Amino acid sequence: MKLYELTEAYKLIEQLIENEDGDYIKALNDIKEDFNTKVINTAKVIRTIELEKEAYLQEAKRLTERANTKENTVSRLKEYVKHNMEILGIEKISGDVFTIALQNNPPSVYVPDESKVGSEWKKAILLPIPKDKLPEEMYDYVKTFDIDKAGILKMHKETNSVPEGIEIVVKKHLRIR
Repeated sequence: MKLYELTEAYKLIEQLIENEDGDYIKALNDIKEDFNTKVINTAKVIRTIELEKEAYLQEAKRLTERANTKENTVSRLKEYVKHNMEILGIEKISGDVFTIALQNNPPSVYVPDESKVGSEWKKAILLPIPKDKLPEEMYDYVKTFDIDKAGILKMHKETNSVPEGIEIVVKKHLRIR
């Protein structure tokens, strides 16, 4: 008998009790044993599934750690090859299976000393200070400045010039095709 069938049987016994039929005690005891056994067995299945889930989570964690290790190894090997190609002045190596080349990254802004950057290139941002640590009337006044790197790159692209105190850097990465 399935669990839902046992539940229906309990409802029928309740009706027998309400009608004061004498056979309900024997039927109640039989169903109670079946019901308890079914619930206990269902609990065993639940516990087994929970343990399997934990095993899967542990295996996923282990595999993620392994994948991260492999990713770090690839990064180190690529950096090693890139470094040696740069030292030797080699831009491209063609082989039967792969072509390995040094490729330029998009230009980026490098700011060696923020104090030398003009105020027109600084944008105000609020510091993430919790309000409970600062009087409310002072919260709007706590600011810091960030360099508008996107604006500087746009200006460099349009005029090929950069503001004082700023450098445009073009780094390279290793590409394997």
